[in-house]
Amino acid sequence: MKKKKKTPLLAVDGLHVSYSAHSRREEVAAVRGVSFTVDHEKVGIVGESGSGKSSLARAVLGLLPPSAKVWAKRLSFDRRDLLRRNERSMRTLRGKRLGFIPQDARIALNPVMTVGAQIAEAYSGMSRRAARALVLEMLEAVRMDDPERVWGAYPHQLSGGMCQRAMIAMTLLPGPDLLIADEPSSALDVHVRGKILKLMEEMARERGMGLLFISHDIDLVGAFCDRILVMYGGRILESLAAKDLARARHPYTRGLMTCAPRLRGGWKGPLPVLERDPAWFGEGEASL
Repeated sequence: MKKKKKTPLLAVDGLHVSYSAHSRREEVAAVRGVSFTVDHEKVGIVGESGSGKSSLARAVLGLLPPSAKVWAKRLSFDRRDLLRRNERSMRTLRGKRLGFIPQDARIALNPVMTVGAQIAEAYSGMSRRAARALVLEMLEAVRMDDPERVWGAYPHQLSGGMCQRAMIAMTLLPGPDLLIADEPSSALDVHVRGKILKLMEEMARERGMGLLFISHDIDLVGAFCDRILVMYGGRILESLAAKDLARARHPYTRGLMTCAPRLRGGWKGPLPVLERDPAWFGEGEASL
């Protein structure tokens, strides 16, 4: 008897995202024929600003603006076709099963609700006292110095890094099956960032959670993730195991690595400039 092929948690095949440009008649392509899968693992997507990373993530979550057009051969989560689900149906997945940490937490948080009330919304069927206790515990887990004060504070009363940690707490609390994190540590200092990444890694391991981690920091992704997808111009140019990052073959991947400053080795002089090849825009679809 043949064994059934295991279906990955997230399957993306031939995904395209384009936007209607008001100043021009043609459409602008942001994601062009991207294919990959995510199972119970940590997959990093790395690339420069404008490479299509955030558009890809929001296409999976159904959070793109009306000006966007999305089509794909397949876009599924836990065997559910995401392309055919309406907004009401997507809301049953987002939050509880599909978690999302946006890049700008201050904008994502509701300015007229306290942070504690927003996080506690994940436990609508629980008593206020029980929900409050869980929220305070999670705020402490994301290294908030004074969880009690944060519970009653509004977003404008917190720093950018504190808002980011509150957003991470809000997303992790329901225990999603797949977490999509778009630059989740960009507003955090190095010490706090390490603690948050460790917390996310522990939760991913203990709960079997899949993680799609988006960043422009290739060294961070290489140290944190299991696999790396390198994006440029809306395409995935290279896919490799994180442990093989030092042996990356594509010139764009190697260029991203050499453009980062190194503190060791006594190297001096200007940083090298990444030379981009126009042919990268026309490379074939990567099936990963």
